[in-house]
Amino acid sequence: MISAKTGGRGLVMQDFASFGSNYRALVESSIEGMLVADVNARIIYANPPAGRILNYAKEELFNLELSSLVFPGQRAETLRKFQDNLRGLKTPEQHETLFKDRQGECIPVLLSMEKVYWQNGPCVFLAFYDITERKMAEEELRDNERKFVNLISNLPGMVYRCRRDHDSMLFVSAGVKDLTGFLPEDLIERRFVSYAGLIHPDDRGRVHRVINQCLGNQRPWRLEYRIQQKNKNECWVWEQGGGVFDTEGRLKHLEGFITDITESKRTEENLRRTEERRTRAEQMAYVGELAARLNHEIKNPLATIRTGLELINRGLNANDENRVILDTVVSEIRNVNQLVSGLLSAAAIDHFQTKAVVLQNLVQEVAISFEPLGRAQKVRLEMDNPDEPIVISFDTKAFRRFFGNLVINAFDVLEPGGVVRVSSCLMSDGEIDQLFTGFPGQVVALSVSDNGPGIPRDQLDQVFLPFFTTKNKGTGLGLSIAHDIIEAQGGVLQVASEAGSGASFTAYLPVGDRPPCYTILPEKKDACHNCQVADNDLCWLKHKAECSFGLGGLRDCMDCPVYQRYNLNYYAAMLEPEVSKCKVPYFWWTMNSI
Repeated sequence: MISAKTGGRGLVMQDFASFGSNYRALVESSIEGMLVADVNARIIYANPPAGRILNYAKEELFNLELSSLVFPGQRAETLRKFQDNLRGLKTPEQHETLFKDRQGECIPVLLSMEKVYWQNGPCVFLAFYDITERKMAEEELRDNERKFVNLISNLPGMVYRCRRDHDSMLFVSAGVKDLTGFLPEDLIERRFVSYAGLIHPDDRGRVHRVINQCLGNQRPWRLEYRIQQKNKNECWVWEQGGGVFDTEGRLKHLEGFITDITESKRTEENLRRTEERRTRAEQMAYVGELAARLNHEIKNPLATIRTGLELINRGLNANDENRVILDTVVSEIRNVNQLVSGLLSAAAIDHFQTKAVVLQNLVQEVAISFEPLGRAQKVRLEMDNPDEPIVISFDTKAFRRFFGNLVINAFDVLEPGGVVRVSSCLMSDGEIDQLFTGFPGQVVALSVSDNGPGIPRDQLDQVFLPFFTTKNKGTGLGLSIAHDIIEAQGGVLQVASEAGSGASFTAYLPVGDRPPCYTILPEKKDACHNCQVADNDLCWLKHKAECSFGLGGLRDCMDCPVYQRYNLNYYAAMLEPEVSKCKVPYFWWTMNSI
């Protein structure tokens, strides 16, 4: 700009006639448009670039009013700044405005004004240049930004940029709300919550280790892990990300995308369970075929053999050494019979007669039947069930088999002084959604826990497989039967354990909607003549346990109406073990379908 400060009068521009040719050439060839307007805002000078920008010949601009060159929407503001300059008021050095060309087309310009003196009179010098291309570039950039924001806003997940710690977020897309429950600003610079703090504690170390390894090799990472949402629910996420490095290989920040894959993981789990059920069905079909043959070929002859041996044993003197041999043979026959009965039970879980029942009733029945065994083994059985009745739709005999197997499994691993704890509770909607899909309405969780030696982690996936066992006795079918019963009744059976910390088996069952009469102790009917126990379902269990343990076995109750009502045949009674010979309940569950 050609100007000079003189005294206190401001800027003075001389007549071009007194300028040298170099200054004239500079003004005339400038890329900026230059105008000089008098106190009436009329143009008294214009350089050639001004004419080119506004689509006028240079001479055509002379005597035009400045307002005619300004777009109507910007006219008042531009003229105000013009008058401020004439009065010597300070105005912004440059500002954007809109001029219009000869055809009335809008031209964005960057304009500056300064007060000058022309031929000893005050004027305003205007310098401007066309910013159309820049504005188009800015609009294109804004359009791209809108598209980008719209794109990432519609992604089913969260786009992020964070510092090198994979924690301090610099940018988080709006999808974080659906993913975590938190707003984007909650995670920016850990303002309210740390993203690393949302990662499940069991997965956190692995996530950081993999990311650090990938950053060291300057390659992207792909991870699956769990996070805890704002509502405390747990969800699975998939993340793909990478480091952004400068030209010298220095890490600047991390960028990536995270999306919810919980449904996908549930689908995978359902497919896995379907495959397990198919495999298990094939195994059980084989077991059923084998059991049928064993039952015909072995079990029935064994019953006859044992009956004959016991009759021989009764005829021997009390001190006869042959009684020890016979007792041993009878005990081994009993073990073989128990194995065959277990196989039959494993194969016979296809047909159920479900009805609405109160869960607490069934649990109490099983607990009562195990009281004698608990006293014999010095194991305490604790109950923790809600007072409000919980109704489920279940086959009662199948429930006794399933639940009895869980209790027996706990008893078998405990030393004297051990504790088996039975508890049940209704699950919240959040807990249900976190664990399962497809459960209609409410779900009850029924758990059997012990404080025994626990199960090694590498064996947890095998505990429900047929014939898998870590005990010195048993067939390895008890937990497999329990698992199959629960799945066949529309539930899920899971195990949680660590070596040395006990084990907990939890069955998740749909809650029914038809509450039956909530009566724990029915009225007494006919009583057993041998032990005077009432003839009803609950007391029959107590009768079997107490009578078999305390009175020498059910063969003392052959004429009992309770005994007859439950259709136990002569051989079953003869095969029933006495407390001095073995632990009774497991045989009871398999023999009497309880």
